[in-house]
Amino acid sequence: MSEKRIIYGLKCPIHSTYRYIGQSKAGLSRPQQHLVLSHNDKVNEWIDGLKLEGKNAIIDVLEDVPESTSIDYRERFWIHFFKTRGHDLLNAIEYPNFISTSSDRIPTTEIEAIGYSIKNERLNKGISQQELSKSAGISRSTLSLVENGESVNLSTLISLCKELGLSIALIDISGREPSQSRRERA
Repeated sequence: MSEKRIIYGLKCPIHSTYRYIGQSKAGLSRPQQHLVLSHNDKVNEWIDGLKLEGKNAIIDVLEDVPESTSIDYRERFWIHFFKTRGHDLLNAIEYPNFISTSSDRIPTTEIEAIGYSIKNERLNKGISQQELSKSAGISRSTLSLVENGESVNLSTLISLCKELGLSIALIDISGREPSQSRRERA
C-alpha cells in the first residue's frame, strides 16, 4: 500500500503563521525531515532560530490528495492561498503560467476554495451535478452556486461533503491571536 499523498504546512509556533507549504507522497515523513534538515536553506535557518528559542515548527496536514488529482497543482493552490493572505512563505514561488484556462483559475476566497474542492472531487468520482444534488438533498442550481464559490449555508456544505466523503477542516489562517473574549469562553 502506498503512503498518503498530502499537502502540508509548517507553521510558526510564535506567530501562528505558515512559513512553508509543501507536498509529500510519503505521508508525514517528508515534513518531519524539515524539522531535522531541510532541502531549503531558508527553512533550515528558520527552524534553527526556533530551536534556539526552545520551539519547533508545527506540521499541519492541509489536504489529503487523491491519486486522481495533481499534487503539484494542489501545492501551488495552497502556496497561492496563504501568500495572498499575508503569510511570509519561505518557498513562495510565483507561477506565471499556472492559470491556463478559466477552469484552472485559482480560488481567492475560502468559499471559492471549498467550491473548487467539491467540484474537483465530484468530477474525480465521475458524478454529475444532477446526481450529487439529488443525493445531497439540494437543487442543482444550489450545487452550481457552491462550485462557483458563492456563499451558501453551512448545512449545504456539510451535506455535499458527506456525499463526497470529504471533511471540512477549520484552519486559522489569520495569524492573529484569539481575542480575549474568545479565550474567556474557552
